[in-house]
Amino acid sequence: MHLRGVCLLLLAGVIVTWAGLTQDYNQVYYLGFDRFNGERLYDDSSHNNNATLKKVQLDKAAGSCGKCAKIHSGGQIIIDGSKFVGIPYIEVTIAMMVQLKDASGTIDLFETVGGPPRSNHEEPQYDLQAENARVRWFHRNENGSTVFSIITDGPVLSGGKWYHLAAMYDGLRGIAKIYIDGQLRKQETADPGVFLSRDWSKYAGIGSYGGKGRLEGYVDEFYIYNRTLAEPELKTLIKKCQGPQSTMVLHLSFDRKTGDTFLDDSGLMNHAKVGGPPLQPGQPKPAPPPPAKGSCGNGAQLNAGQADIKLDGKTFRNKPIDSVTIAMWFNATSVKGKHYLFDTIGGHSAHKHDQYLLMIENGAISWSHNDQNDKQLFKVVTDPIVTEKQWVHIAVTYNEKSSQAKVFVNGNLNKQGPASGRLSEDWDSYAAFGKHEGTVTDVDTLDEIYMYNRELTPFEVKTLYDNCNFGSAKTPSTGQVFYFGFDRVSGSNVFDDSGSLNDGELTSLATVTKTSGTCGNGLKLTGGNILIDGQRIVRKPLFGVTIALWLKLDTNRGQQSVFSTYNPDNPWNTRQYYSLMINDGRVRWFHRNEKSQTVFSAETGSPVVPAGTWTHICCTYTATGGKSEIYVNGVLKKQELTGSGILSQDWSGKNSIGKEYEKGSDGNWIEKNNLYGIIDEFYLFERDLKPNEITLLAQTCNYHRIVLHYGFELFAGKTVYDQSGLANNGMAINGTAVSNNGTCGKAVNMTMGQIKIPGDTFREKPQKAITISVWISLQTNRKEHEIFDTIGSHSDHKHDQYHFAVQDGKVVWYHHQENDKEVFNVVTLPCIPARNWTHVAVTYDSTAMLAKVYVNGVMVKQKSASGDLSQDWGHFAGIGRHFYTGTYLSGLVDEFIIYNYALSDVEIKYLAQGRCSKK
Repeated sequence: MHLRGVCLLLLAGVIVTWAGLTQDYNQVYYLGFDRFNGERLYDDSSHNNNATLKKVQLDKAAGSCGKCAKIHSGGQIIIDGSKFVGIPYIEVTIAMMVQLKDASGTIDLFETVGGPPRSNHEEPQYDLQAENARVRWFHRNENGSTVFSIITDGPVLSGGKWYHLAAMYDGLRGIAKIYIDGQLRKQETADPGVFLSRDWSKYAGIGSYGGKGRLEGYVDEFYIYNRTLAEPELKTLIKKCQGPQSTMVLHLSFDRKTGDTFLDDSGLMNHAKVGGPPLQPGQPKPAPPPPAKGSCGNGAQLNAGQADIKLDGKTFRNKPIDSVTIAMWFNATSVKGKHYLFDTIGGHSAHKHDQYLLMIENGAISWSHNDQNDKQLFKVVTDPIVTEKQWVHIAVTYNEKSSQAKVFVNGNLNKQGPASGRLSEDWDSYAAFGKHEGTVTDVDTLDEIYMYNRELTPFEVKTLYDNCNFGSAKTPSTGQVFYFGFDRVSGSNVFDDSGSLNDGELTSLATVTKTSGTCGNGLKLTGGNILIDGQRIVRKPLFGVTIALWLKLDTNRGQQSVFSTYNPDNPWNTRQYYSLMINDGRVRWFHRNEKSQTVFSAETGSPVVPAGTWTHICCTYTATGGKSEIYVNGVLKKQELTGSGILSQDWSGKNSIGKEYEKGSDGNWIEKNNLYGIIDEFYLFERDLKPNEITLLAQTCNYHRIVLHYGFELFAGKTVYDQSGLANNGMAINGTAVSNNGTCGKAVNMTMGQIKIPGDTFREKPQKAITISVWISLQTNRKEHEIFDTIGSHSDHKHDQYHFAVQDGKVVWYHHQENDKEVFNVVTLPCIPARNWTHVAVTYDSTAMLAKVYVNGVMVKQKSASGDLSQDWGHFAGIGRHFYTGTYLSGLVDEFIIYNYALSDVEIKYLAQGRCSKK
């Protein structure tokens, strides 16, 4: 009774003492080794239990989590034990990452020594040691009595390799534990109610007292807690520095805010504050601005002038050293002038101007870096690509090892350049996002800012982009006259997908066929063409025009007409009006008006369209300034400023895709300049598109892409918004409900509910390959849980085409073509648990002739397979329900993604272990 009462009193006193000292008040010490000044090393726990370095260097090493401590023989990291705040008494955890040069002999990793008057001896009290590759965990109190002493049964360490080591003691239960890499390797129980020494007066630190030890190697991420950690907490601590997300040093989602401070979601507490002009004497501090609508939840709006989002450059943790990635969404009311997306200035460097500088100037993106000595490591500048009042995703990278700096726009590489050198860590004077020039009405909005201390792969950059790519189709919608995606055809009729009902008519030698490498079906031309009835076109281009398409030529020799208009009944102009032609690989773009006056004429100086290769072509004209332009694969290849006048409104004759027409003297039509090859994604706009919009068009069908992404963050009524940019939005039916307990934000509870997918209008169905990736948490793994199911409307059969399900814990991955031919049928052993978030991915690749199933990033089964994938989803396509049996998925679903290619093992592992993993 007496001991129990003492324990409760002591525990209450400890809680009162610790409360409010830190965000995690049980964490009394944390060395991340990224904040220091000379030999002074700062405690990141906010207790200010700082340390002194002796024979220790701080630098980044392979496998470290940012900077780490390189300890030379006899080196020490000395803690001021006499002033240490929050010394553990009832429970303790010590955790660290460690790499020893040599694990033989006895090596002191952490040690404390007390002395009179509090202790009656000067022997080590805490002693965490490596002893001939085993780990020893020992403690004696102030009276010299042993509290615990345990050692692993066998060797657990080896030289030259990183380990995560954690040692714990629970005084109430008398239990001591040693963990290596999150696995319990030793546990012993002694007498309960025996507590820890709080006398660290003579020495506390990493390494031996007096510098007499043999510790030589690296130490990183050193923690002391005044409680024991549960195993899930320990694994979270380990994961912070392992896996693809461990290198994230900043994430500002702008969804979490305290006053004028935006909270960092990376876990490193690199919070940011809203800055503004200095206050005049006596002027009250203005109220924080209300949340702004971002690309993905809330964003941050910044007016021109001195408003910005400031980081504390002096205390910023895990600054990039040899590689970096910065990514964000950006939207501006005006792109004129300079917009400083990210800018740093040093406080102790050899110069006082910009070091990091990521900015937009008059629509062009500039990415540069100068180190502390003013040496320029790189500078990459794009063409003007950012347009006003449109969300654009910008990601920039640098890698010292590859000697390259890169700029990605909307998930795709736009520009790269040579680079070399080590990045500046001096952010002491200034580090901020978003400051920009302009008038008081000019507003920039930022959202989803990420920073990594490594170079992300292109797949990872594209994943960041796809996470928030909401809204309508990725292609510009305003000003479309007609758009042929060639996925909706009936007989000779090709439907206009712009909604304007300007349908086309196939001639006998033109066929719509499955194509590889573009956007679903394409138009195969072997002397045929498509005719468009100009009388039906209500809004013809007048002051501006854009034609865009994907093209794959059988040959680029000779003259081949892409698009032309011609009316022989006009006596003032008996020649072509519009003419877009490929001439020996060169692109020619030309227009005459009704009076036979040339409005514009442009031609590339050299061949830019090869044979046998998918090429995106976009041609524009605006009467304002008479500018005509030719873009190839999103890059400007030719510009002429010699045009003048408005565009012809005479579309009464032959308007053709794939050949030109003339009328002979006998009154018969003459066909010429036939195009031989495949055309896809053909657009006509009644305005000149901006460079950014042209880039989007060029990226819409770059083959390897996401074609459906439901992250379940955005609902409007029953509509589930597709984040792929293709507007393949779904409809939540029956009991489908949003849940806040997703593995990655919001999820949907599918129990007795389903999400219906628009199978008949679905854009860019996979043809040759596919990946479906999803997180599921089943209430039970018994019976059948349908994940994805499709049934055709004009096939030879009416049963499943896609069938992806969990049945009694087994994964079923099955597909039949329209003619009922089986492409693959894979069934695994039971591998899906109940009531646990599990990542499941299934793939098929017709080239590799393999179908695969992955669970939590590990391939569990593969089988041989062959054939193209069905394009008929017309009768049913949905998530969470099997159409015929009526069985539903019982549980939660999150991050449902379909790719039109088979992801690699590395990419699937990233999806399973990246930002959405809870393991």
